[in-house]
Amino acid sequence: TTSTSRRRNDWKGSYHSRSQWVWGTIATLRGAMRARLGRTPGGTSADGGRTPVPVVVVPVAATPVPVVGVPVAATTVPVVVVPVADTTVPVSVRWHHHGEPVVRIAFGTDERTPLTAAVVELLRSEGHEVEVLAEGSDWPDAGRAVGEAVASGEADRGVVCCTTGTGVSIAANKVPGVRAALCTDAATAAGARRWNDANVLAFGLRLTTEAVAAEMLDAFLHTDADPSELPLVARLEPPR
Repeated sequence: TTSTSRRRNDWKGSYHSRSQWVWGTIATLRGAMRARLGRTPGGTSADGGRTPVPVVVVPVAATPVPVVGVPVAATTVPVVVVPVADTTVPVSVRWHHHGEPVVRIAFGTDERTPLTAAVVELLRSEGHEVEVLAEGSDWPDAGRAVGEAVASGEADRGVVCCTTGTGVSIAANKVPGVRAALCTDAATAAGARRWNDANVLAFGLRLTTEAVAAEMLDAFLHTDADPSELPLVARLEPPR
């Protein structure tokens, strides 16, 4: 039987050899899906993400189904009447570009920069719910605020930034239940999710470009944890 470490190393080798091809095709796949669904780049409609679902309202008495040899009166099928106004739902939930539920994301940074603004805008354009908990706060407060939101279940994932990313990752990891990963590229972010079930992404503002940040966010949000690694992840938390 192949050991877990052997399987992990084999997977890492094949993963890194394919990573460039994978990230290079993401934009193409998304564009094709958006065109097919007839949605704007964020997966939402031009009216802010809410469009009415057309429902034909027909009285029950007016819905006979003609069946040969059977009297019409005996073939009336009851119809549930739903007003059109009650069928307006967020398009982002129904038309997420990966066919998945919207992710609730807590965001914190110790300073506002063009990169942090672009990250928030990108996440929201993808249909995610982003709550900015700290912007210009001291790095211990920014990391802690995001960590507490994730640990409490108020957010599904967290994203934290500071000059190097180190401070906010340390602060977030002080919160029990948080697994913050300081990443510099998409492969690292994907590995943090797959092998460590990371729930907070940290990166630095000094060297990270918008393109690299977008790749890391995509990997972080769309990579699942490896079930075989979860027993190791569970050992991070003290026994209750």
